[in-house]
Amino acid sequence: MSEKSVLVQDLAQLLAGDEGYSAQPWQSLVMVGEVVPGRTSMNGFVYLDNGQAVPASPRSMEALKKLKEVSAAMQAESGKRWLACVVRIDRPSGKVDIHFEYDDAERWLITPQNVAGMAETLRPAA
Repeated sequence: MSEKSVLVQDLAQLLAGDEGYSAQPWQSLVMVGEVVPGRTSMNGFVYLDNGQAVPASPRSMEALKKLKEVSAAMQAESGKRWLACVVRIDRPSGKVDIHFEYDDAERWLITPQNVAGMAETLRPAA
């Protein structure tokens, strides 16, 4: 398994087990991550078993540290730095899917003005 794959799996485990939402009956977890000089952030949604999307962000700083490690490893490997990523975790199957954005830093940006729309945009396919 590549270093990137190991780091992504570690990140997914940290996100899935985060105390901020691990006790909730979520079926899917979608987190948007950003690593820029001076700031690392991650927020998104848990999608409950009743379909409700609940805004969430990891409480653990370990997830943010791991996100930085993923970014650094990928940049070292490819020479390119991504601007944002989206991590999707399906709780029942344990499937993890991650996508990286290299051009548009605001592609998945969640703001107070677009939170409802982004909850639907990021919602995993049924």
